[in-house]
Amino acid sequence: IPLSFGQLKSLETFLIDDNQFEGNADIICARKDKIEYFIADCASNPETSSDVVEIRCDCCTLCCHDQNATCNDAEWLGNQESIWENGYGRVKWEFEAGEISLLNN
Repeated sequence: IPLSFGQLKSLETFLIDDNQFEGNADIICARKDKIEYFIADCASNPETSSDVVEIRCDCCTLCCHDQNATCNDAEWLGNQESIWENGYGRVKWEFEAGEISLLNN
């Protein structure tokens, strides 16, 4: 893990799983501010008898390994139908031969 990661400011979420980073996360775990979600490749592969991990992490909130492609997906998949969420109203327009109409939601 690059030492410069320890200098990142105002981190609440830090997702570094499913990549080629190796080493330890001490520089990130030593931060004074708390990272709410810190997910890295710090789990061993259960399909092998090896305990080898890509990243040693004492403060990760979730540990994944590269062979588990869905380890971290459930937490971060966005809902593409945001019209109904949180009072969001999408502006819709209709375009026809020389006429533009605003459609109500």
